[in-house]
Amino acid sequence: MTLKDKLIASMPPSAVGNVKQRQISALKTKLTATDYKAIKYAEGLYSDEEYAPTKAERQALREQIRALEAEISAEEGGEQWKR
Repeated sequence: MTLKDKLIASMPPSAVGNVKQRQISALKTKLTATDYKAIKYAEGLYSDEEYAPTKAERQALREQIRALEAEISAEEGGEQWKR
């Protein structure tokens, strides 16, 4: 377990959710930063080969965002049942 994981594990659930929300925001910012490349590709200004690394990066970012959102959703659902 990394130091980061230990710190997160020791936080109250609401703080962990805030950390994950900040991570999601950072990932969405990175995704937005590549939007112009997606537009250029759609307009035919980038070839498939030129756009492939950006496409893979964008897919990885979206997968990370979805995973964090699923974790937050599961944590919130778990808290609701405890009440």
